[in-house]
Amino acid sequence: MASIRSVLLMIALALQGSKALSDCQGFVHNETIAYFNSAPMTFSYELATALDCQNWCEKVPACQAWVYLDQSNQCDLHRTTALSISDNAGFIFGGCKPSAVNESRLAPTPSPSLHSAVISTPATSETASSVRSRPFQACCPGLTANVISALEGSC
Repeated sequence: MASIRSVLLMIALALQGSKALSDCQGFVHNETIAYFNSAPMTFSYELATALDCQNWCEKVPACQAWVYLDQSNQCDLHRTTALSISDNAGFIFGGCKPSAVNESRLAPTPSPSLHSAVISTPATSETASSVRSRPFQACCPGLTANVISALEGSC
């Protein structure tokens, strides 16, 4: 009796999953990347458009979502729905949009400017000859004398 229940449960879950897949199959999110809890089940660099990627996903029974990278014609097919999404130029995501809780819409990162740069100078200046005589201390501060002498001449 327990095995019949488990079989019925598996059938119900399979039908529910296929319904959810068909409900979201046509959803396309431009300039959006999706994040998943696993690697793609398959990928290709030979599809010319996002529509080709979407059509491929529709033909693969286990495909739940896809991500297309326009610059390299890369199409990744995923067997799970996306955990979260975020804005990202050049990416196109197809599949069910994650719930609002998992959606990650980040504000653009401001570019660094010279006004916010902090410029510091050493308290004591070293001459060129002292820097040449201690090459690893100049390029790799914090190394011990044993490490410096063992690696001397490699910097």
